Amino acid sequence: MILSVIGWESGGATQTEEALYGLRLFFSGLPILGTLLAIYVMRDYEITEEKAKEISAELAARKA
Repeated sequence: MILSVIGWESGGATQTEEALYGLRLFFSGLPILGTLLAIYVMRDYEITEEKAKEISAELAARKA
């Protein structure tokens, strides 16, 4: 599906510059955007070692 969107010609000896650019965009641009989005979403999530231990203890108590 991605290959058809970017204009990839299967069986072609060479690919167009646009197809190669689209391939680079899908394999590098989208992961970068996803990472930046994750950083933005997690920007206010503060967790310290103490808080992590607290959470672990609470989960262990629930399990028991």
